[in-house]
Amino acid sequence: MQFGCKERFFCVLASILILISCGGGGDGSSFVPASGTGSSLSGVASKGRISDGTVEVYAIAANGQKGGLLGSTTTDSDGYYNLLIDHQGPIMVEVTGGTYIDEATGQSIALTETMRAALPEATGSINVAVTPLTEVAVRIAESSGSMDSTKIKDANDLMSQLLGDDIVTTFPTDCNDPTDFSAADASEKNYALLLAAISQMSESSGMDIPAILDALEEDLADMEMDQTCGDLLTGIDDFLASEDNKTGVQEATDLVTRIEDIADNGLAPTYRIGDGYFQYRTTENSANNNFRAYFSVSKSGMPLNSADDIDTVTLRDPDNTEISASNTGFWNGKYYSYNCRTTPCSESGPFAETGLYGTLDPLSPGVYQIEVQLVDGQTITSEMYYPGQLALPVVDSSSMQAQWSNGDLVLSWTNPTDEPNWQEVDQVRVVLFDVDYNDKVFVTLNTTAETVTLPAELLNKAAAIGTSGISSWQVQTRAYDQYNMNYARGNSNTKALAYALGYSFIQYRTFEDTNTNHYRTWMEVRTDGGLAADGDFVNYRLVDSSGNQVTPANTPSVWTSPFPYLVYNCMATPCSLADSTYQESGYMAKYDDLPADIYGLKADTNEGTLTTQVSYPGKLELPVIAGSSMQSQWSAEGDLILTWTNPTGETNWSKVDQLRFILMNTDGFDLLAVKINPNADTVTIPSDVIEDAQALGGAVTGVTLQTRAYDKNGINISRGISWYTLP
Repeated sequence: MQFGCKERFFCVLASILILISCGGGGDGSSFVPASGTGSSLSGVASKGRISDGTVEVYAIAANGQKGGLLGSTTTDSDGYYNLLIDHQGPIMVEVTGGTYIDEATGQSIALTETMRAALPEATGSINVAVTPLTEVAVRIAESSGSMDSTKIKDANDLMSQLLGDDIVTTFPTDCNDPTDFSAADASEKNYALLLAAISQMSESSGMDIPAILDALEEDLADMEMDQTCGDLLTGIDDFLASEDNKTGVQEATDLVTRIEDIADNGLAPTYRIGDGYFQYRTTENSANNNFRAYFSVSKSGMPLNSADDIDTVTLRDPDNTEISASNTGFWNGKYYSYNCRTTPCSESGPFAETGLYGTLDPLSPGVYQIEVQLVDGQTITSEMYYPGQLALPVVDSSSMQAQWSNGDLVLSWTNPTDEPNWQEVDQVRVVLFDVDYNDKVFVTLNTTAETVTLPAELLNKAAAIGTSGISSWQVQTRAYDQYNMNYARGNSNTKALAYALGYSFIQYRTFEDTNTNHYRTWMEVRTDGGLAADGDFVNYRLVDSSGNQVTPANTPSVWTSPFPYLVYNCMATPCSLADSTYQESGYMAKYDDLPADIYGLKADTNEGTLTTQVSYPGKLELPVIAGSSMQSQWSAEGDLILTWTNPTGETNWSKVDQLRFILMNTDGFDLLAVKINPNADTVTIPSDVIEDAQALGGAVTGVTLQTRAYDKNGINISRGISWYTLP
């Protein structure tokens, strides 16, 4: 089966959240492990040696989440720790609290964040260094929303390429102790210098560590590191030349050569085929029944950015004959899971998964072979067993009902219990989609369930994935084989929600004219899968946690995008244009004062009241990019080149998570939203992207410059806004 390149579509994955700073360490060979039974765990916590830090060791549960606590201890004055654990399997080591000496400044700093390391298998005597690089590896391993031994290994191997040795079992030496540094081996020295270089990058640039981490995080996503390797090299040189360098060495030739090679050639990823299925699907219209294949593909423990890594895919049947497929494509999913097979229901996620799918000719039982040829020449293989065709009964969409209740969404349907093969159904699953039919929430239910209530908090978090909220839903019947492969599925028709709540926020907005600063609320609403209008609503109000209605500073109104706009994402390298356009509608209002609280946003309709909850952390004033600092130039090819000066010295610059520039037409309506890293001060928008944007709503004449901050759930809680008119 050949999956054609022409049928791929592209999405940008949720960014990995990375936590890095600088570190030292010590000679691991000098440390005596704990004695006794079970696994003996010995290690060092280093971001600079972390003294009096709390070390906790957790199992990684079967569902890929952090499991039970296995043991805890405290680091000594040199950052070392040891303890016994009674466990075999993957583990997570977490370090919190304590203090360390920053090599680049010589200052004592309190550790205010959690630093982690993961090991794919804990057995016998094991060494685990906990450093900024191991924290990065953990973030990579959990980027799909869960982790296992394979993801942990692949992520550790990826980050170890920076060092040229294992970042978990190698203990970085102490840059602040010339004697320890001199006695360490080459890998231990390079580890410490690499961590110190990151701290030096922060000191030299004036950017705080979170901003440095954001840049490293984005560069790791494409394996290229073409943006930050140069900064790391400069950091190494600056640290070695600084007065705070206590190592006694003035050069690090091997480490520099290694990073230069990564800058030129990138990191070497490990690809793997993961879960999937060969499946027979039944639908309400039997003419659309089909056989289907899907399997996930990961890259060093992470979902793929796009299908660009994949050249061809070949499937072979149990007779080793190549089989063809149609309607092939690349699936890039990010969603929440809501498990109601146990009481009470439990939420998890968000999860991210990428893979390939296709429609097949009728399948016979047996083992099917999968071969994926990557563009870099690698070949990965897997096999899956298909037990044979099973036609499951399908829920009739006419029985599906939806009702809003105080912000919760209550769904109900009738199971086809009298139809053939109902006894083969192992699970009922409700899937909620956005307006582009991207999965937002998977709800897992027992076969006796015919209703489920989805809480407002879950729906708002799901709506924050992507650019639109939940718009429609489907009920699925599912059967699984002994390998837990979903080999049969019955899909109802997708049904639009009469009123769909999407992305909601409360934020503080700052402007160049501070007299216009204000709080803004937004409540995205759609009707019957389309855009909302004034006539759809009776009233809008905001209520605090005590039930008091908050008086707005203006008259709340329904706002609807007059036409779609494009999104061009430069948070990752290279920049990429989203596959679909975006168009929004909802209620917005201004307020003079909104303290931190949990608020209810309520919209009264002719069919009842829509409510969503927003947890607002309180006022955050972001710095504003001066419109006068922006310069623009059109290249001979028609590209638009923008440059500007970031207010990095102003209060709360470190809180800026993203820059977003909105290209507008003469009427001030959005044509193109450009997402940019906060460390960038220039962006080039290709001519074809400009042309596509202008085709939607006329010539580009101005730019809205935004600084943005987000909370842990991806809710935009603050913006700094200015404007620039193109000459």
